[in-house]
Amino acid sequence: LAQNERQAPKFFPFDVRDQHDLDAVAEHHLAQSLDDRAKAAALRVEYTRQDRFWRVIYYTYPLFKSHYDACINRILDACEHGNDPDDHRPFFQTPEAIPIVEPSEELKDRVKSRDGFRCLCCGYNKLRSKLQVDHISPSYHGGGNHFDNLQTLCKDCNGPAGKGIDNISFRNNQTTLTTSPSRLPLPKPPTGVHAKSAERWELFLRRTINLFFRCAAVDTVEIGGRGPRFRHWQIRLFPGNNEAWLKPHLPDLIQRIREARERAGYEATPDKITVTS
Repeated sequence: LAQNERQAPKFFPFDVRDQHDLDAVAEHHLAQSLDDRAKAAALRVEYTRQDRFWRVIYYTYPLFKSHYDACINRILDACEHGNDPDDHRPFFQTPEAIPIVEPSEELKDRVKSRDGFRCLCCGYNKLRSKLQVDHISPSYHGGGNHFDNLQTLCKDCNGPAGKGIDNISFRNNQTTLTTSPSRLPLPKPPTGVHAKSAERWELFLRRTINLFFRCAAVDTVEIGGRGPRFRHWQIRLFPGNNEAWLKPHLPDLIQRIREARERAGYEATPDKITVTS
C-alpha cells in the first residue's frame, strides 16, 4: 500500500498477467534477429501499447528496459550453456582482486634521489620521513611501478586533500588542461607559529596553485619579511600556464591568507598577490 500512496495495487486477471511476460517479449525479439537499434524501437512500441499495462507495472521506461535487458542476457547465457531458459540461473564468480604491490625500497630511494628529496608539488624538503613515493597514474587505476610513473610528494600533497588518486604529474611544468578549472583547491593554511613563516606560505601557495593547474606550474614565489614584498606577494609561473585563470580566485585566496594570519595573532597580509608567467 505504501508504494501506491495507500491505495490498493491494481489487480490483473490471470489472462492479462499472461500477456505481460517480458521473457516472451525478449525471446520474440531474439527470434527476429533484430539489431540493437531495431530492438530498442520495438521495445519502445511494446512499452507504449494501449492494450498493455507495462506503464503501470514499470512506472519508467528505463526500469522496464533494465528488466528486459536482464531477460535477454539470461536467455543468451542459457543458450550458451545448452540450458533451458526457463530454468537457467546464470552463474557469476567474483574475480580475485589484483593485489597492489608497493614499489621496492630501492626503487623509492631512486625516485626520491631523482626528485632531489623534495615534494614536487609544494617543494617541502625538510624531514625525509614525510616524503612519499606516489604513482602518477594511480595503481588504483592500473598504474605500474615503473620509474617514470613515480614521483615524490609530501604526505599533505599526496593525501585526500591533495592529489589523492587523480592522475597528475608534478614532474611536468606545463598544464595539460585546455580550460580553467571552476574552483581553486583549498588546502589547510599554516596555523600557530607557522602562520608567520614566509617559507610555510610559499609551500601553501605552491600546493594550492599546482593542484589548480594539475602540474608543477609555479616557478618562483616572493614573500618578504618587511618592506614592499611583505604586503605585495609575487608569484611567477612557468611558461604555458595561463595566469589569467587565477585572477578570479585571488581575492578569496588573499582573504583566506589574511584571516589565517590574524587568527594566529600576526598582522593581516598580503594586501595584493600578483601572478605572472
